[in-house]
Amino acid sequence: NLPEVTWHMKPIIVVALEDEAASVPEAFQILLTGIGKVNAAMVLTRALAEAAAPPSFILNIGSCGGHQIARNTLSWVTEFHQADMDVSPLGFAKGVTPLEDSIPPVLLPTGTKPQADLAEAACWTQDHFVTNASGAPKLFDMEAYALAKVAHSFDLPFGAIKYVTDDAGEGAAGDWTANLKDCKASLAALLDQLAART
Repeated sequence: NLPEVTWHMKPIIVVALEDEAASVPEAFQILLTGIGKVNAAMVLTRALAEAAAPPSFILNIGSCGGHQIARNTLSWVTEFHQADMDVSPLGFAKGVTPLEDSIPPVLLPTGTKPQADLAEAACWTQDHFVTNASGAPKLFDMEAYALAKVAHSFDLPFGAIKYVTDDAGEGAAGDWTANLKDCKASLAALLDQLAART
């Protein structure tokens, strides 16, 4: 049973990039992981194992691609999937790790979403930059699933807020670069609001 969470309890903010860390107000503790699932899992695991006391909860923020999701918007992640896991020849759905219980789709309690109007979407985490997305609407990043899994292993609530910089299509790389400044500004504005609640 996870503890109840409110924004009056300060989370640790986990980010992949220094540019994203620059969005975080001084009121919050920041953990910089670097890019990718391995770095994310390794850095967060070490930080939690060495912490004198665990954080109230963990919040991952950062940029992402968004297939069929409006660019330059913030999204609250409702499900975490490992897109690199594909054992479909053995009858498993893509994203499912065989012989393992999957992590809960979202670890923060219902109603914890920091803004009522934030869009909601599932996030697929993988170690490549997506430029050919298809299928249902979804977000793409490189760390969220790994972070959610580590948080789950430590019995800590976890949430993620992602800024959609690109459409995960052919022009995604250029759009990500062009929209990173707006990403930082939007995340900073939201975190300033959350800091005022603590």
